[in-house]
Amino acid sequence: MKQSLSISIFIQSILMFHNHFIITVRNFLRHPISSIINVTGLVLGLTCSIFIFLWVLDELSFDRYHKDNDRVYKVMGNEFFSDGTISTYQFASGILAEALKSEFPEVEQTCRLNWSNNKVFKVGQKSNYEYGVYADKSIFEVLNLPLVDGNPNNVLPDNHSVAISKKMAIRFFNSYNVVGSTFRVDNNIDLTVTAVFDDIPDHATVDFNFVVPFEIYLKESNTDIYRWENEGWIITYLKLKAKEMRPEVDKKIRSLAKRHNKNLHEEHFLFPMTEWRLYDQFENGKQAGGRISYVISFSLVAILTLIIACINFMNLSTARSASRSKEVGIRKVAGSSRNTLIRQFMTESILLSLFSLLVALLLVHLLLPVFNDFTGKKLTINYLNPVIPGALLLITLFTGFLAGSYPAIFLSSFRPATVLKGNTKSDYKGSTLRKSLVVFQFGLSMIIIICALVVNDQTAYMRNKNLGFDKNDIISVWSNVQTSKNYEAFRNELLQQPDIIAVGMGAANPMEINGSTIFKWEGKPSDDDSYFNSASCDYDYLSALGFTLIEGRNFSRNFPSDSTNYIITEGAARKIGFANPIGRHMQWGNHDGQIIGVIKDFHNLGIRESLRPTVFTLGNRDADFGRWATVFVRYKSGRTITTLEHISDVYKKYTTDFPIQFGFLDKDFEWQFHAEIMAATLTKCFTVMAVIISCLGLFGLALFNTEKRMKEISIRKVLGASVSRLVVLLCSDFVKLVFYAIIISCPIAYYLTEKFLGEYAYHIQINIWMFVLPSLVMFLSSLIIISYQSIKASLRNPVDAMRSE
Repeated sequence: MKQSLSISIFIQSILMFHNHFIITVRNFLRHPISSIINVTGLVLGLTCSIFIFLWVLDELSFDRYHKDNDRVYKVMGNEFFSDGTISTYQFASGILAEALKSEFPEVEQTCRLNWSNNKVFKVGQKSNYEYGVYADKSIFEVLNLPLVDGNPNNVLPDNHSVAISKKMAIRFFNSYNVVGSTFRVDNNIDLTVTAVFDDIPDHATVDFNFVVPFEIYLKESNTDIYRWENEGWIITYLKLKAKEMRPEVDKKIRSLAKRHNKNLHEEHFLFPMTEWRLYDQFENGKQAGGRISYVISFSLVAILTLIIACINFMNLSTARSASRSKEVGIRKVAGSSRNTLIRQFMTESILLSLFSLLVALLLVHLLLPVFNDFTGKKLTINYLNPVIPGALLLITLFTGFLAGSYPAIFLSSFRPATVLKGNTKSDYKGSTLRKSLVVFQFGLSMIIIICALVVNDQTAYMRNKNLGFDKNDIISVWSNVQTSKNYEAFRNELLQQPDIIAVGMGAANPMEINGSTIFKWEGKPSDDDSYFNSASCDYDYLSALGFTLIEGRNFSRNFPSDSTNYIITEGAARKIGFANPIGRHMQWGNHDGQIIGVIKDFHNLGIRESLRPTVFTLGNRDADFGRWATVFVRYKSGRTITTLEHISDVYKKYTTDFPIQFGFLDKDFEWQFHAEIMAATLTKCFTVMAVIISCLGLFGLALFNTEKRMKEISIRKVLGASVSRLVVLLCSDFVKLVFYAIIISCPIAYYLTEKFLGEYAYHIQINIWMFVLPSLVMFLSSLIIISYQSIKASLRNPVDAMRSE
């Protein structure tokens, strides 16, 4: 009996759904224009939301591949200075890892890591630059790197061993069973492959193709890292025995360094692996966001765009209500309850949403390659991943329910006795709600437009800001032991090319000078522990890169004493407090010299951060420039190809064992803004979608209003009202709505943009035009739409509207 009842209910449900489906199709075909506009709004909203969903899902998936990601941490440090500032960094003493393991029973394993510069690996005639790390062999335990070949109990047995990734093994040997094979590295050391580890997934913050023993770094750098005050650019990772132990370890680790050296003013803390990608920005010792701000912002844009599309659907559905009022009356007379009608209209809404989803997915598939090229992603729609179809279905159902809720309740409320007489005026309630929805819709669009303008202007400001040096027409050539050894001959031959203006060498890209050094000077307070950024360079580095010398002179080959002298920035001069710094003494360790020049402040840590006081020293030996040494070549504008050809020819003459690696300084600078540029462009696209959808919503309300007032318009026209007067009459209400939207949205947009700009040390000033221009755009767009609908209604024959009276 129960089974028969269940079958009967199931059949009735199928028949009811079939009936609702037929009605939906008929209504779609009966009102093609309004139906297409309705679906277009949903398609645009869903397309925008799907793109953002895929991007957000990709960002949230970083570092989730690791089975123990909730137990793996990077040790970060906060250093406290006498002026009250706090600097957060990721480097620690080389002795910290062992101390953590021996003193903290909660710690399962630790490892030390230092990034290697790209090294040339060679086997036979095959050679290639590879990126990797110096690390303790325990890295394979901490980061859970599975081996595909080799002994997991003895991954790096000695200082002549190397572990390589699977893809690197295939690149060189066409196989990953290559343990025992030998590489010639940088043409000065032979390393034997002792392990092959599985490729690190794309969604990993820490990625590398080879691991060499940490002891090799110690030998190459000749640095004493076994002192608490000596960081040595070492990163420390650890894995806890259980994630619940983190608060206790975090508490204990804060006093660890100070317990071993009471003179240190620093505290360590644990930075979880799951936050490495999205929460990597710190300000004054506190976490201050990172890429998570884009994740949150784009998620909000997706939600708001969907809401705008749903409002559009509501207004268009209620605009068509007059044509469906008699249908509702007949169904109620025939016995349909209000709940039945609500289910019917909700089903229609969900079916239209599902149809819109199919169209949106088609658009996403077509545009996904373009989206991937722009964002640098490899996004796909993997329908086998239950999260993706589940989320798409959830988004569609949410859209359908939200968009169809008000029209379903509104249409099902019609009284049959009233609507069957042709009088629907008393049933057109809720005009205040519909107008409020339009105000809300246009207000959201206004906020998005203003935010888009501010993001775009801020990005343009940063890209065009005076950096304190000239980044244009500079080719950077990565140096190596052979380039350094033959540098003078290499430089002189480069300068024989008429297109080359200057050549200089330095230990760092000017935008990446992050080496910190504590200097002494005359009159420095004993409790002043502040530090300056520092870098070594040759005689021509500053002039080749266009630094502005405002006092004193540059390093010169005519002054042998310059090997111990300094050139400082304006900020460093202000910090030192010398009214006339030229000739004053500074000291770094045993390095005692004079200040010979002052250059204009420049951005040396990226455009987002404040200018740091910087000191340059003269490097006249290979060791002074280190493994990140770079040759900078300034050339005549427009002569890029011929200059590159000449550089390549000269490079091959003096450097036979290292393929040339080069870049463009302006492109390196642009890369800093990859996230901002992407955000600005995507925001523009979403803004256009939001405006289009909002205009469609306004069109729906204008259509609804003119249909409701058609008899009034006809009577006024018969009584002599002109078309222009009727247009003004019909437009006045909508102009007020747009005006209200502008008034409400501008303060909100101002607050949001002020908060956004506050994240940048240097930013644009918000001006009135950022609000006036979007207001004019929205006002004119809405006026055109309303005027079109009003003129169309005013030109109709009044006899057609009054025929039923």
